[in-house]
Amino acid sequence: GVIIGSYIGGCLFFYFYKDMFDLKTPKTLWDILTGLSGVFSSVGLVWIAFLTYRNQKLNAFQTEFDNLLKEHEKSLNSNFYNLDGKLNFHSNYLLNKITNSEANLTNVAKIYIYGREEVSRYFILLYRILDRIDIAAPNEDKKRYTGLLRVCIPYEILLLVSINSLNPEFSRYKYLLEKFSILEHLPLSAKFISDIRVKTTNYLFDNI
Repeated sequence: GVIIGSYIGGCLFFYFYKDMFDLKTPKTLWDILTGLSGVFSSVGLVWIAFLTYRNQKLNAFQTEFDNLLKEHEKSLNSNFYNLDGKLNFHSNYLLNKITNSEANLTNVAKIYIYGREEVSRYFILLYRILDRIDIAAPNEDKKRYTGLLRVCIPYEILLLVSINSLNPEFSRYKYLLEKFSILEHLPLSAKFISDIRVKTTNYLFDNI
C-alpha cells in the first residue's frame, strides 16, 4: 500500500510538475507555488497510503488476536476444568504433584505436561499467542495485548505455565514469558502453595 501510494504520488508529481525542474525555463511565482502544491499533494498521498496500510494491519491483527483469545478460552476450559467450572482431576493431580516439596519439577513437567497431548496443546497455543503479539503487534500495543491475555489465565494455570517453561528447549518461550512479565503477578508465597496443596489433596481424596 505504502509503496504503491509513493509510486503513484511520485509519478503524478513528475508528470504534472516536470517543467519545474527545467532550469532553462524561467519560473514565475505562480510556477513555484504550483510546484510546491504538487509536492504537498504527493506527500499527502503517500501519507494517506501509509495510514491506510497501518490501519489495515492493525485491524487484521486485532481480528487475529480476538480469534486466538477465544481459542485460548476454549482450550483452557476443555483441558483444565470440568463443566462446573472447577479444576478437573488431572489439573488437581498435577498441582498436587507440583506443590509437593519433594517433587522433581522437571520430571513432573515431563510426565504430566509434555507427556499429555491435550495438556501440552494448551501451552503450545499460549506460546503461539505470545509469539504473534511479539511479531505482529505494534510496539506501543504489545503491553496492552499481553495484559489482556494475562488476565485470562487463572493463578493455578500460571503456576503450570511456569513449570512447563522448565524445558531447556523452550528458550524463546521463556524469553517471551519474561519479556511480557506473564508470571510477574504469580503469588508464589508459602500460603499460596499450601492452599493449593490442601485443596488439591481434598479433591483427590474425595474423588478416589
